[in-house]
Amino acid sequence: MTQSKQSSFVPLSLALSVAAAMAPAAREAGAQALEETIVTARKREQDVQDVPLYIQALDERELRESMAKGFEDYSRDLTSVTFGTSGPGATTIVFRGAVSQPSGFDTISSSTLYLDEIPITRDGQNPDVRLYDIERLEALSWPQPTLYGAGSQSGTLKIVTNKPDTEETSGSVMVEGGYLAEGDPAYNLSGVLNLAVIPDELAIRLVGFHEEEGGYIDNVLGNTQFYSEESGSNYGAAGSVDRDNADRVKKNVNDWTVQGGRVYVRWQPNEDWTVDAGLIYQNTENGQFDFNPRAGDLKTVKFKEEGRKDEWYNLSLTIQGDLGFADLTIAGGTHERTIDYNLDSTAYMTQYRTNGLDLAEYYTGTRSFLDYYTCYYTAYCYNFVSAYDFGANPTGLISLDQEISSFAQEIRLVSKDTGTNKLNWLIGAFYEKNNNDWDYVSSVDDFAINGGQGAVFTYYGVAPTNDWFDQGYRSGLSYNGLPGNSLNGQWQDTETKAVFAEVSYRLTDALTVTGGGRWFEADR
Repeated sequence: MTQSKQSSFVPLSLALSVAAAMAPAAREAGAQALEETIVTARKREQDVQDVPLYIQALDERELRESMAKGFEDYSRDLTSVTFGTSGPGATTIVFRGAVSQPSGFDTISSSTLYLDEIPITRDGQNPDVRLYDIERLEALSWPQPTLYGAGSQSGTLKIVTNKPDTEETSGSVMVEGGYLAEGDPAYNLSGVLNLAVIPDELAIRLVGFHEEEGGYIDNVLGNTQFYSEESGSNYGAAGSVDRDNADRVKKNVNDWTVQGGRVYVRWQPNEDWTVDAGLIYQNTENGQFDFNPRAGDLKTVKFKEEGRKDEWYNLSLTIQGDLGFADLTIAGGTHERTIDYNLDSTAYMTQYRTNGLDLAEYYTGTRSFLDYYTCYYTAYCYNFVSAYDFGANPTGLISLDQEISSFAQEIRLVSKDTGTNKLNWLIGAFYEKNNNDWDYVSSVDDFAINGGQGAVFTYYGVAPTNDWFDQGYRSGLSYNGLPGNSLNGQWQDTETKAVFAEVSYRLTDALTVTGGGRWFEADR
């Protein structure tokens, strides 16, 4: 575990141009340019046409008409946003082309993802929130370190859910179905029920959804030589044979299921105060995600069953009050998430084998180096435990179990903007604590203890010693005591404290100057 501590003050001073001139650009995503759309990405309620920054907003009607359900759908309507993904729940959000290293473990995202008032950002593994019964989606394509901190260097994406309506009881149901050519059926069943328990005071909103998309990628018959550049050749020990995937041949392996729901309670004791409490749950499961063009159109060759399960929930509490001179917001919540996935690493292992044979031939003139076995040594790890010795046709499986837990709380005070006052201000404090634990297991079939490791010592000019590697490796044991398996793990705790402030002064009706700053302390 690596520990670091950082304190900093981030200043921000901008002279903002004419807001009215930016309105057409800000509403590119909307069909009705003159329709008022209220957004809160700047931590205060504003008409999107009055925000002097590049911001796009998709309201409930636009999301429904475009049939947007996730990142892949709504990113098409946000000109400043792109994304990269390796499957549902494994997405990197990119604003203006700025992206950090897409790792799901220890990197800081260049963009921020908010679900209502709770940050749920996870670089490379942002949860794909199901867009059903969503009030609006806001994309602020501009650095926002003052208001959102270090994770918003390129932009901020905010998903705002519909809250309970205390005035009336209502509900709706959505049913969809379809069939993929050369694939499996797909269907969607979703519903929402709003209950005005005490009119104008207390209401509950219930949302549920279940959707299945049929697969259309086939896992076809193949052998381990499929991944080798030396197709048809076998450089293994005498008697070794190619492995095939006959036991894994299956049609439509990339099926996908998402289910979950939301429960929100709104209490309005009077006209000045509102309390919202919510629970959001979502579970996504999918099979294999990609295909290999070498195997054919929408086909692949896999030796292990792949899959991913992503389960998470949010608990939140938001209190909003009108103090007369300013609006007070106190928001906090927890985000708990579990990710499990299996990935076929046969291609990875075969690539090491092929590269090892190529290197052996380059340095020795023969591919029979290392007793007919490929033994690769990951010297860059500087760790003897990273050495493996396996046969010519290995198959492998990578498994990851990840637990993510976070708590965030923010309190802020925002001055009233009457439209006539020249000075507006915002002050706030933020606290967040994150915990990320993961266990990584790599298993290799055709693992061999046949002297290859001795050749590594000889090659590097090092005499074998009576250390753990010599004892455990030669006796057929690996890191966790099981032949052919290695275990790795990491835990990461982060804690962030911050205070921030922003002041705006309206010079004219068309020109406003804004300045602000953020002090933060981060322990990692």
